[in-house]
Amino acid sequence: DSDMPAMLDMTWEGRHLDRRLLSSLDKTVWDSVAAFMQNKFTDESIEKAVRQMHEEYFHLEGEHIINKLKSRRDQLKIASDEFYAWVSKYVDVYCSDKAEYAEVKRLNNKITEVTISKRDKDTGNKKNSIVFYRLIKNEVTDELRLHMLGGDDIVLVTGEVEEGIRIIVEGGEGKDELIDSSNVRGYFLSITPFSDAETKTEFYDSGKKTKFSEGEGTYTNGEEYILPEDPQQKYEPVIEDRFRDYNVLVPFEYNTDDGFILGLGGRINYYDFRKLPFAHRFDLTGSYATISKRAEFIFLGDFNDMIDGMNVKIPAKFTGLEITRFYGFGNETIRDDSLVEAEYYNVNQKYFSAGFYLKIPIDNNLDLHSGILFELANVLKQEDHLVYELQPYGLGTLDFLALSAMLRYDDRDDKEIPFAGYYFDTFAEIYPPTLNNKDFFGKVTLDGRTYLTPKHFSDFTLALRAYSEIAWGDYPFYKGASIGGKKTLRGFTRDRYIGDIAILGSAELRYYLAKVYFLIPFQLGMNLFTDTGRVFYDSEESSRWHTSFGGGFWFSINDRAINFSLNIAKSPETIRFYISAGQMF
Repeated sequence: DSDMPAMLDMTWEGRHLDRRLLSSLDKTVWDSVAAFMQNKFTDESIEKAVRQMHEEYFHLEGEHIINKLKSRRDQLKIASDEFYAWVSKYVDVYCSDKAEYAEVKRLNNKITEVTISKRDKDTGNKKNSIVFYRLIKNEVTDELRLHMLGGDDIVLVTGEVEEGIRIIVEGGEGKDELIDSSNVRGYFLSITPFSDAETKTEFYDSGKKTKFSEGEGTYTNGEEYILPEDPQQKYEPVIEDRFRDYNVLVPFEYNTDDGFILGLGGRINYYDFRKLPFAHRFDLTGSYATISKRAEFIFLGDFNDMIDGMNVKIPAKFTGLEITRFYGFGNETIRDDSLVEAEYYNVNQKYFSAGFYLKIPIDNNLDLHSGILFELANVLKQEDHLVYELQPYGLGTLDFLALSAMLRYDDRDDKEIPFAGYYFDTFAEIYPPTLNNKDFFGKVTLDGRTYLTPKHFSDFTLALRAYSEIAWGDYPFYKGASIGGKKTLRGFTRDRYIGDIAILGSAELRYYLAKVYFLIPFQLGMNLFTDTGRVFYDSEESSRWHTSFGGGFWFSINDRAINFSLNIAKSPETIRFYISAGQMF
C-alpha cells in the first residue's frame, strides 16, 4: 500500500516513551525533521537502495517497492503533522527527584507558557537555570500534565483568560507548594449570565507537608495514590489515562428455555487521569432469543468520574425475557410436558426499566450500593394460559419505583472463573405504593460463595454457594422469591418455583485438565456439580427438596481474560443445556 498507515497504529507500542521524550519539542522542530528526512530520501537514493536486491527479486517487486517508498516519503510531512497532533493533545512533562520551580502562565486564550527551573537547595529560590521551556498552543493541546516526582517543588499557575487548557499537577514526594492564582472565566452551567470560574487547574498530592493555595477554579485531591510495584505497569501501564476507544460487543449464550441468545452491540470507553479502569463508558446491545422468540435491548452508562470516589451506573433495559413462564405459586407446582407443548405456562411480558445506582467503596473488597429504579411491566392477558386462570397480581400493566441497597464483599481472584476467595452480598429492595403500584412490597436476597483450592492439589477447586430470597407484601407474581434456571437451580426451567422464601445450596468441583494448543492456546477444565433448593409459600405444607446434578467444561483464554463454559444439568423434570461466559457462579 502506498498510503502511510495511521500514525496512532504505527507508534502505539512506543507511546509511553514518546510521551516522555517528545513533550519539549515544538512544531518547528517536527517540521524541520520531516523536511530533513524528505530531502535526504531522494529519488536516486531510494532507487539505488532498492536495486541492491537480487535481480530475480527486483524483477518481481523492485519497481513496486520504489514507487511505494517514494509515495511514503512524499507523505512524511502529513505523517509528522498527524503524529505531532496526537502527541501534543496531552502534554506530559516529567521533572526530576530534585527541587524544582515550575511556572505555568495562561498568557492568553491561545497560548500557555511552561517554564521549569532549578531551585536553590539553601534558599529555595528559583535559579536562572531553566530545565524545560515550551509555549503550548491551546488549539492543539487539551491538557498539560506536570509530574513533579520527588524533591521539594513549587508550582505556580497564573493568568486570567476567557478560555484555557486543563492543567494537572502531580506533586509526587517531597515538601511541595502548589499555588493556583489563575482564573479561566466561565459561567454557571455554561449557559447562564452568572460568572463562575471553570475548574481548569487540578492539584494531586497526598504528602502531609504539601501546601495548597487554591484559586476560584482549583480542584485539589489529597488522597493517597499507590503506584504499581511492577515497573512494567508503573511506566508502561496497559490501561490508558487519555483518549477513547471502541469495542464491538457480541452477546452470546444458550439455555434450553430461550435457545441461542444472539446479539450485537458496541461500547465506547473514555479514559482520564487517575480514573481506572476508565473514566466512563457506554454500552448498547440488542439480542434475540431463538426459541422464546423474544428480543432484548440493554444500555449501560458506567461512570467513575461523575462523583469523586464513587462509581455511578445508569442502566436501561427493554426486554421480553424477564419472565417467560409461570407455573403457579408454591413448592409443589406441577409441570406437565403436554401443557408445556401447548404453551399453557407461557407468559408474554414486555418489561422496561431505567435506574440510577451509586457504588461507594468502604474497604478494598467491601462496597455499598444504593439506587433507584423505575420499572414498567406489561403482562398480556391471554386465555388458555395458567397466568390468566390464576389472575395473580401483576397481570396487565404495572409501573413502580424500587429503592435498593446492597452490601457486597468480594475478594475472589477472578470474577468469571475464580479459584480462590470469598463472595457475599445482601441485597434489599423496597417498592413503596407509587404510580399504579397499590401496595408496599419488597425483597431481600442473600448470596454467599467460597472457592477452595488445596495447596497440594491445586488443579482442583471446590466451589460452594448458599443462596436465599425473601419476598414480602403484595408483590407481583414475577417479583416473588424464585429458583430455577442457570443462575440458581440448574436443570429446572427459569423461575420454576415461586414463593415467599426461596433457599438454595450448590456444590461444584472444578478440575483443570490441560493447556490446549489449537488455533489459539487456551486452558481447559471440567465441572461436576449439584444444586438443591425449595421455596416456602404462605401456609403450604411441603417437605420436598428439588435436586439436580450435572457437569461440563470450561475454557479460558489469555490467563482468564476471555472465558466461557458448556454445561448440562439433569433434574427429575428435564435436561437443560447452558453456554455462558465464565462459570455459572
